[in-house]
Amino acid sequence: MKCSAVFAVLLLNCLNSHAGGPRFRVEGQVLDPSGTPLKGIYSARGGKLSAIRRDNKNLYYDGNRWRDLSAETGKRDVRIETLGAGEFHPATWLPSAGATNRVSGYLYGNQALLAPMSSTSSIRPGITVAGGDWVAGGIPTVGNPDVFLVGYAYNVRTQETREYSWDKRTVAIAANSKGTILFRGSGNDSLADHAIGRMRNGVVEGIGINGQAWTDAMNDHDDVLITRNLGGDVHIAYGDGTVSPELGGDMVQPTDWFEGVAISNSRLALLYAGSYYFADTKGWYPIRETLEGVPANFNQSSVLLDPVTDQLYIRGYYGTNQNERYVLRANPVPEPGTLAALGLGVAAMLRRRRKG
Repeated sequence: MKCSAVFAVLLLNCLNSHAGGPRFRVEGQVLDPSGTPLKGIYSARGGKLSAIRRDNKNLYYDGNRWRDLSAETGKRDVRIETLGAGEFHPATWLPSAGATNRVSGYLYGNQALLAPMSSTSSIRPGITVAGGDWVAGGIPTVGNPDVFLVGYAYNVRTQETREYSWDKRTVAIAANSKGTILFRGSGNDSLADHAIGRMRNGVVEGIGINGQAWTDAMNDHDDVLITRNLGGDVHIAYGDGTVSPELGGDMVQPTDWFEGVAISNSRLALLYAGSYYFADTKGWYPIRETLEGVPANFNQSSVLLDPVTDQLYIRGYYGTNQNERYVLRANPVPEPGTLAALGLGVAAMLRRRRKG
């Protein structure tokens, strides 16, 4: 009986400590193969990392080992820009010695490949995302490779291509393991000019709230994190076609402008508006308030969320030395519901043990 009472008290304390949003515990710095702290991380997915060392060497952690992609592919300064949800990863590299403009393509195994030329122009598409059998991005403006006018998708297995365009600029901004591609079109700061298209099975459907929306993120369930960046409200457009209540609940929204950085498979929504926040239908949670174990003199500059594992990667610096950047890894602390289920299981085990 005494053990059960003690356990109940510990469980209650744990539940109370998790009230008010998600919790994370910092486990330490992320290190390169030599044991040296990494300088930064470009992308994280399912425990895999695209990272940069302190000497500016790009590396890829495939879940088992660190890999030098330049050595494997024979290309210069290969960098995975965004980890794909499958075998293909959007990447860039330098075409020759002394070059400054990077080539955009994708990685497959130890090959660095270019997407086929556009069927409607003589311009090579840039690849920004990948999922399932698809790589996707946009067809850039002549003379300006950073401005995309037409959204582009290419199925590496079947060699099908898709091109989509709204009134203004269109580009693929997210992809998932199902092969769903998320396109975003925008012309200017007018909300009426924004559009979102979700491509499933090669067909694009428009999504949003009253036809107006902005987005940067989608998870493996086809859920899309929607921000109306001039209207201010934030929602999740679920894969089944329904839309969540406004995120934040009754709490006062910190700002009327957000970027949706990421939405994980557990529907953890990470947003940015001058600083980083988590959000659900109950409230807004500044990142710093969700973290346990951050060194007192560590100054956060950016945050990455692994959409599969819910791990956080926090880039920043110690004290005032902004020239020396480091990355901390933070693991999610189980939510109260999970802890309660665990508690019930342990309590049942204790009862059985006493009966025995």
